[in-house]
Amino acid sequence: MNTQFTRVGAFLKERRERSGTALQDVETATSIRLAFLKAIEEGSIEEHIDIAYARGFVKQYANFLGIDGDRVLRELMQGRQQRAPGDFHYGIGSIEKRREVAASSWLIRRALSIGLALLAGGILWQLLRHFAKG
Repeated sequence: MNTQFTRVGAFLKERRERSGTALQDVETATSIRLAFLKAIEEGSIEEHIDIAYARGFVKQYANFLGIDGDRVLRELMQGRQQRAPGDFHYGIGSIEKRREVAASSWLIRRALSIGLALLAGGILWQLLRHFAKG
């Protein structure tokens, strides 16, 4: 479990309980499923859905409670290891495979173009021969 999500989830739960709002009311108002709201409060939301959705749900939940959702997200992201914008990891060998696919698809397109050109030339040549005789 992520300690930041656990801390934020406990904070949101405490604020919700202090306001006397039932979790089902939050579900109705935000359209966030009850299971995800419980996971947010338990700090285990990342185990259920992608981090992008988790952040969006946390922000929406905070806004519903009258808390600045952007501030909550900033606090949530503090201490998390974040990658630089250009530092995306594709996995071992995936870049090489993508290049192979790109090269082979280029080769296939080129071969199809040449084949179609030869076919069109052959048809044109046959038509010209046929009309030249007549």
